[in-house]
Amino acid sequence: MHDSEKPRDHFYAEIEEPRQETAESESSRENTAFDKPIAIANDEILKSVLSASPSGILHSRDDFIVWANEAWENMFGFTDKRDYIGNHISTIYESKTSCKEQLEASYNDLTSGKIFKADVRLVRKDGSVFDANIRMNLLDSKRPFKGAILVITDLSGINAISEALSVERRRFESLGRNSPFGLVMVQPDGSFSYVNPKFVEMFGYSLEDVPNGKEWLTKAYPDPAYRRQIISTWLEDVKVTKAGESRPRVFSVTCKDGAEKVIHFRPVRLDSGEDLMTFEDITERKRAEEVMQLNEARLEKIVDILHYKAFSVQDFLDHALEGALELTHSRLGYIYFYDEDSEEFVLNTWSKEVMKECSIANPQTRYELEKTGIWGEAVRQRQPILVNDFQAPNPLKRGYPEGHAPLHRYLTVPVFIGGRIVAVVGVANKESDYNQTDILQLTLMMDSVWKGVDRLSMEKALMESEATLKTVLQTAPIGIGLVTDGVFKWINESLSVITGFHTDDLIGNSPGILYEDANEFNHSGIFAPEGSAAEGNEGLETRWKRKDGSFVDILLSSSHISPGDPSKGMVFSAIDITERKLFQRDLEESEERMRLLLEAAPMGIRIATQGKYSYVNPAFLRMFGYESSDEIEGLPVEELYLEGDRPRIKERNLRRAKGIGVNHHYSVTGIRKDGSRFDLETWGSEISYKGRRSTFRFLVDISESNSLRAQLLQAQKMEAIGTLAGGVAHDFNNLLQVVIGYSELMLNRSHQNERDRSDLKKIQSAAKQGAELVRNLLTFSRKVETKYAPVDLNKEIIQVQHFLHRTIPKTINIDLHLNNSLGFIKADPSQISQIVMNLGLNAVDAMPNGGTLTIKTDVVQFDKKFTGDSQFEPTQGSYVLLSVSDTGQGMDNDTMCHVFEPFFTTKETGKGTGLGLAIVYGIVKLHGGHITCKSKPGKGSSFEIYFPVLEEEVDVEVQNFDTPIPGGAETILLVEDDQEIRELGATLLAQVGYEVIMAGNGKEAIEIYQTNKDKISLILLDIIMPVMDGVKCMSELLRINPEVKVIVCTGFSETGPLSKNMAAAKGVVHKPYEMVELLETIRRVLDQAT
Repeated sequence: MHDSEKPRDHFYAEIEEPRQETAESESSRENTAFDKPIAIANDEILKSVLSASPSGILHSRDDFIVWANEAWENMFGFTDKRDYIGNHISTIYESKTSCKEQLEASYNDLTSGKIFKADVRLVRKDGSVFDANIRMNLLDSKRPFKGAILVITDLSGINAISEALSVERRRFESLGRNSPFGLVMVQPDGSFSYVNPKFVEMFGYSLEDVPNGKEWLTKAYPDPAYRRQIISTWLEDVKVTKAGESRPRVFSVTCKDGAEKVIHFRPVRLDSGEDLMTFEDITERKRAEEVMQLNEARLEKIVDILHYKAFSVQDFLDHALEGALELTHSRLGYIYFYDEDSEEFVLNTWSKEVMKECSIANPQTRYELEKTGIWGEAVRQRQPILVNDFQAPNPLKRGYPEGHAPLHRYLTVPVFIGGRIVAVVGVANKESDYNQTDILQLTLMMDSVWKGVDRLSMEKALMESEATLKTVLQTAPIGIGLVTDGVFKWINESLSVITGFHTDDLIGNSPGILYEDANEFNHSGIFAPEGSAAEGNEGLETRWKRKDGSFVDILLSSSHISPGDPSKGMVFSAIDITERKLFQRDLEESEERMRLLLEAAPMGIRIATQGKYSYVNPAFLRMFGYESSDEIEGLPVEELYLEGDRPRIKERNLRRAKGIGVNHHYSVTGIRKDGSRFDLETWGSEISYKGRRSTFRFLVDISESNSLRAQLLQAQKMEAIGTLAGGVAHDFNNLLQVVIGYSELMLNRSHQNERDRSDLKKIQSAAKQGAELVRNLLTFSRKVETKYAPVDLNKEIIQVQHFLHRTIPKTINIDLHLNNSLGFIKADPSQISQIVMNLGLNAVDAMPNGGTLTIKTDVVQFDKKFTGDSQFEPTQGSYVLLSVSDTGQGMDNDTMCHVFEPFFTTKETGKGTGLGLAIVYGIVKLHGGHITCKSKPGKGSSFEIYFPVLEEEVDVEVQNFDTPIPGGAETILLVEDDQEIRELGATLLAQVGYEVIMAGNGKEAIEIYQTNKDKISLILLDIIMPVMDGVKCMSELLRINPEVKVIVCTGFSETGPLSKNMAAAKGVVHKPYEMVELLETIRRVLDQAT
């Protein structure tokens, strides 16, 4: 733990040491991702609760998504469940590798009883990536096949707030005054250094009321037990929270006026050791959520209980007790009847777990109230009793007999009917503390249960009093009828529904009315008055014609009222089996479709029984290079895998045979019939195949995807390097601006001697070279505009040759072969020089013992034949060829594959950056050119670059060096956060007559402009600034004055990332700028008509 965290630990410890909570580990077992997703769909209670959760929650089985709540859909941008149901969980990860690692890590945590937690990078449907926290746990420890629940929290907003607080601390007071949330700054010693107005408004406490955390905890949490819980929670967070991290919590707070509010706390540990805490009042929202969840859970459980088909009151109460345990997440429970007149308890039922854990030989089932301990207080106090530390001393306890099931947490509620207590219900040993919600849920549920008990009792009495109707009721809801003398005498409602005939339509008519014709009626034989059919039938299928003309398939059963006297008629039952027969046909069609699907599936599918192949589809045969399934069926599964993978496969099969859970998704190397290898990924499940336990697996060849993944990683590395180079170059421009600016100012002063002027010119020259280097870095990162102009390639080569002659060893000869009829190319002269320089120096390094550096230029024509044979395919036409060759050490093929990668070098440590050829490659591509490399070890290397010939006519611009430095008397607002650049600019502008007003950020500039807009003629605006950047400032300036004149000063280019915000600027100067360039731009903009 960081030292800055220790005082806060000490502060919380002053109140009371928190209790340590233990988590009950849950066992898990495998199930398939392709079974019907019954785990969450059939548990309507949990589904309703999770659906209403504001957190993103999804349910996965075997790493496949089977359900997600609305908050999750909103978080990931899904509107249609079909877009994600059935997808592998890796589809929401930015990196599949990361997903795989975390799934493997989660397995160990979940099997050891822990909740798996991780911070991850996830990807939305639209491809955007965000930071998130995942909490994963098994859905039901008793039924692991239900899969796992993942609670996902979007961390992007939390991280942004934490970073903003650490970087822009100076804005804290302003934000605090206007914040819609309560804010408190806590010092390392636990004292409060600041509370904002919203905090005072929210709670009524001022800084004088709660000068420190101790006072806050005492007043905000007056209940000692709840305060201990709060302190325990915070201390746990302190142990794991690092600087800059936030661990949001929700607690109830007692305000100064006594009111209670539900507050969302978000503490952030700062690098300084301070803690910034935000308070959001979510009382109303929380109450609404809790009421909704409570009502939904209670109603679902009550509906489940009341719809339970109990065969007795005792069966109903047993089911209700199990429901109470599920609702409160308890392990133990009981129901006792209570008689207020005799003040005596009589045991009704114990939960199953009680009997497992209780070892009392002859447990007592009747208790007098006066002899009961704390569990009788529910009757004595006529209210629920809650104990969250049963082992703690309590004067109400009288102990329990030896062998009693151990209790840790306990809750009991009385059940009232008409103001009298008729029963007590108790639950115990919940994983976490019981609370008021548990009391409310259990009380309301048991009230409804007892109403159900009364209803069952009345129904039982009614059934007993109507014994004559028992036979009819037992056969409902099937159709029942009585036929006497060949006509209907009585039918039930179900038969009317089945046939579509009203009761009056059938009574008195022959059953033949239900048949299409007399032949079919006679053929059925079931209603024949005599003969074998009249002896009774069971399960005779026939077809009836409904009143509306439609037909239904019927299963008929009949029996004589008096077996010895058929004339007294018969009772028959009719079951509508139309849907069953349709289902049977659909099942047969489905099996056929499944067979066709397996045969036509593009991925390999196999079924293995006892470790050997029993079925493979055609795609599997093609994947492994076999022609017939006869070649494979009967072979051991591992025989088609790489020898090194076979022990792992055998071990998996052995573990599965022993009933030990294994991961059904893994990667392996396959061996084709011809011996070639390929990477494949496989997942599946256990099935019953031809009556035997088997494994069903999908197999996918992932060789190509692995190659594409490697290419993607390389592209991401290149992008990251470019971003880093751009950031460094932008900051370096500000430093160079100060050097160039002040050297220009000093050179313009007349009192220096020649030696000083010479030194200043050297400083200025070095700074300009540094600026050129910055431009190269920005070019590499694509954050500077390339300044295109007609370029004579030969001229640039000759200039570079002069430099190389002065710097390279004398043992190296430079041999030029330049075509004087090249023509011009459209390029940036400095970047072309950079190409020649980098290639030349690279060649020199390849010839440590001397050699020849050859530079050639020529004009080539690309025709269709030539481009077809080339390593690249440029458009046809004229190209200027630049060839740089050496007689050095050369390279092998593996080295050439990486030669243009940033930071790749074969030189010794400290003798190369690995950027030279990468910069060359970037410049060539930026100019629409092509570069190739040819080399062999010991034979030297040759780089050939092709630039398109500029077909336009070139005009040579003649510069006027006699133009005086422009100045003026207008007022200029200079907005720049760098103090040295700001002072430099003010000095420069003042020397040529301008009046200067300075601002350090966009917000300050807006305030100054609003006051002096009639006086200010022009604004010099930096882009990257704290508090308010130049883009936001530009927007505000245009809102104040749409005609405002603004010149943007930036280290980026007009074609770079800021171009869309520069459209309203009247001019742009790029850092580091020269004095004349800046003054000419200012004068030009000022002289423009408004």
